[in-house]
Amino acid sequence: MIGGTVLILTPAVTRIFRLFGTSLVIIKAFAAQLAILLACITYDFLTRKRVQLPYVFATVTLLALLPVSALIGGTRLWLSIAHWVGGA
Repeated sequence: MIGGTVLILTPAVTRIFRLFGTSLVIIKAFAAQLAILLACITYDFLTRKRVQLPYVFATVTLLALLPVSALIGGTRLWLSIAHWVGGA
């Protein structure tokens, strides 16, 4: 549940960074999410001497999300879908 929550935090964390007017907002948002997941993995390893598999899946998913979103984010198909969903 923590992994799923962290993976859907991107818009919220991005808005927080944008509120304070910083640059490279999306990179900082992903870094904050990755820090949360790594903190969970570290705590799990230090207290139980093993890492739960959902933490690993969530971390791999988050690490794969940035390059995939960069690849498809500027395509015409994705932009048309985004405009359709956003009503613009």
